[in-house]
Amino acid sequence: MEEVAQAWIGGVAPLNDADALSMCIPALAIAVSESYDTPCPSADVPPRAGCPGHFDAMVSPGYPTGEYTDRSQWMAGLWQIVNPLICPDTCPYVSQGKCVDYQGSGLGCADGYDFFSAPVDFSNFTAEAQARAIYKYLTSDDPNYGCLAPWAVDPPGTYATVIPDIGQDPSTVVHHRFCAGAWTAGDYGTEIAAIFDGIGDTSRAAMACDSAYATWSSGR
Repeated sequence: MEEVAQAWIGGVAPLNDADALSMCIPALAIAVSESYDTPCPSADVPPRAGCPGHFDAMVSPGYPTGEYTDRSQWMAGLWQIVNPLICPDTCPYVSQGKCVDYQGSGLGCADGYDFFSAPVDFSNFTAEAQARAIYKYLTSDDPNYGCLAPWAVDPPGTYATVIPDIGQDPSTVVHHRFCAGAWTAGDYGTEIAAIFDGIGDTSRAAMACDSAYATWSSGR
């Protein structure tokens, strides 16, 4: 858990340090449900490091088993995000979920990973890149993927609903939130309480986030 907290803070704090800290415990709660205690041995390529009792930063149920024929629907990583959420800001256009140039040719996602290449390129698929993509594209008001995108919040519905019981800060969720439409795997608050010790001020999650933030602050 401590390494996941370090990855979250390391990826998000350079963008907004206050949000990085306020969203850290919720991020850990999501990661517990999405990528902790994954099966081993792994069928993924390259083989995952994760096994029972650990977080698995490379887990991807849709690769390479062919569960999803559309690569844009493959989920991966600590928080199970879909390609091409880690496309860089320099991506000219997003068409049908793909990062493309003005002629419609597919582009790699240098800021994270590219599931459209052959073979799949995991070279930049770091935990920090995953965290950065979540903050920039998924928890924000990004028009394509954001929990607070106009299509997600208007008309009011369940997509933008704040995931409860994971310690989300009321002032932060106004502009960045983990929402029920983007993460649907389970009862996140219950799972982190069952596997670790919840999200309280003295919990392992809270201490991991505080320590990661202190380490990042001291090095900037």
